[in-house]
Amino acid sequence: MVARAKKGMEGSPQVGREDGTRGTREAAKQETRERLLQAASRRFVQDGFLDASTASIAREAGVAHGTIFLHFPDRDALLLAVVERLLYQLSSTLHPACFRANDLEALCRLFMEALSTQEEIYGALVRDLPRFPLPLKRQVFTTFSAITAHFTEVLEQGQAEGTLRPIPTAVANSFFFGALNHLFLYRDLMTPDGRVVATHGETLVNTFVQMLAMPEPHHQGAGAER
Repeated sequence: MVARAKKGMEGSPQVGREDGTRGTREAAKQETRERLLQAASRRFVQDGFLDASTASIAREAGVAHGTIFLHFPDRDALLLAVVERLLYQLSSTLHPACFRANDLEALCRLFMEALSTQEEIYGALVRDLPRFPLPLKRQVFTTFSAITAHFTEVLEQGQAEGTLRPIPTAVANSFFFGALNHLFLYRDLMTPDGRVVATHGETLVNTFVQMLAMPEPHHQGAGAER
């Protein structure tokens, strides 16, 4: 009887209304969190990751200052959430290239295409990362490894198949991302319009792919003597 009563309660209109209310509250909570992340991203670009205040972020999002701390325990947690959101958006586009066997060029181009929509916040991160406290910097590097892991996978596959030079993958990744980040760091000097990917992306990808490609073997001519 208890089981039947419980089952009847679960199907009652009141329980349905409570489930709907919980769903509405959760949706509102997620919507507020997204607004905070978007507002924080804008303030980090304008004021800097370490200099933007939580009060300015709350104003940008149109919420009370205390609302931030209902969603994030402290300012560092909000900063990391913005970085993780950015790097997840970049990393999630790379899966198709990894499924295509040994396609380093496709991987690079997918990454550049995704980055072209996130240049402002990525540039701000590159600009401010050297100033991050060491524990925070380590967390950012750990998060960034989700992107470099895709490159490492394709590099290792190409090296195993003999189509890519046997350069340590850490060195190869450092060349690509080091050159990319250098372009972002000095884009006011090297990229007058600020569009790093549009200006330098093609050259960087081509140089990286050509540098790693295993050279074609040279065959002696038919008339060459032994």
